[in-house]
Amino acid sequence: MSATENRRSEYAWIPTAEAVEHANVTRLMRRHGIENIDELRRRSVADIDWFWNAVVEDLELPFSRPYSAVRDSNAGIEWTTWFVDGQFNAASACVWRWRQDVVRSQSAAIIHEDEAGETRTLTYDELAHAVDRVAWGLRVQGIGPGDVVALYMPMVPEAVVALHAIAAVGAVSLPLFSGFAAGAIAKRLQDAEAKLVFTADGTWRRGKHALMKQVCDEAVRDCPSVERVVMYRRLGIEVPWDPSRDVELADFAVDRSEPFRVPDTDAEHPLLIGYTSGTTGRPKGAVHTHAGFVVKVASEVAYEFDLHPGEVFAWITDMGWILGPLSTFGVHALGGTLLLYEGAPDQPSPDRIWRLVERRRV
Repeated sequence: MSATENRRSEYAWIPTAEAVEHANVTRLMRRHGIENIDELRRRSVADIDWFWNAVVEDLELPFSRPYSAVRDSNAGIEWTTWFVDGQFNAASACVWRWRQDVVRSQSAAIIHEDEAGETRTLTYDELAHAVDRVAWGLRVQGIGPGDVVALYMPMVPEAVVALHAIAAVGAVSLPLFSGFAAGAIAKRLQDAEAKLVFTADGTWRRGKHALMKQVCDEAVRDCPSVERVVMYRRLGIEVPWDPSRDVELADFAVDRSEPFRVPDTDAEHPLLIGYTSGTTGRPKGAVHTHAGFVVKVASEVAYEFDLHPGEVFAWITDMGWILGPLSTFGVHALGGTLLLYEGAPDQPSPDRIWRLVERRRV
């Protein structure tokens, strides 16, 4: 056996010739006369401006104002700015543009399944209307560009709606792991000076209710910057309530006859803060931008996972880990279907994930 054959034998799966023929990365290479993947890698490193411009064009990522240059590193590589002079909004790129597409607007944007087996589906049109309502609610609350809004939510469609709505008003998302204790939440809320928190009464975990509102309340007591807690009634259970601060998501969302108008945001406008784990010191928040984050994660989902419009993508994760926002923005930038799973992935048995993959054709 040759060395090449030996390496190939170690792979669990090798794409068929048909899969390679129709792969997104194959399309990208042909568009630029590139013969093979090694040549693409070399060129992407030698000319990164060409590469990222090629990605934007190939994936048709919409800038409301074109950029004059892919990047500017004149202040030093560590202070590089991307998509200079361009304007780009993540919600416009991932939600609003699909509502204008006759086919995509009626296709599934989100499929949700919990460990009890309950399911829900939202089309792109339904997602856009839900984002409209929450964005109007944020606007009424006075949340706008630069304000930090935390997400302490289970993996439910409402978390995705909130993430897009925060982007739509130009605020900054602060995703928090749904299993965090109050102290870990408080540290991040304090550091980011969050003004509003989206949470839920609870979620499912191994067949039992996992309470979230009480944990959120404990964390917020030490965070004077938080003015409002918006709770999604996921389980319908009794929870502590502060009428001067708390509001249910159903009452917070605002119905308007017209769609929410997304403001033009600069490409470098902050989109979200992803915190480090805090295992070696105080958690540190990394700021990601509208264009930079969406272009990067869309490229990963397109070229590494080879997701096409209408196909189903699942990552068993949490909105508080970077893979939650990566999956949301990356999949929706491509017009794909995001499968959310809420609960323990091995509940009631270890084959739960594979049954989910088979049933939903992930």
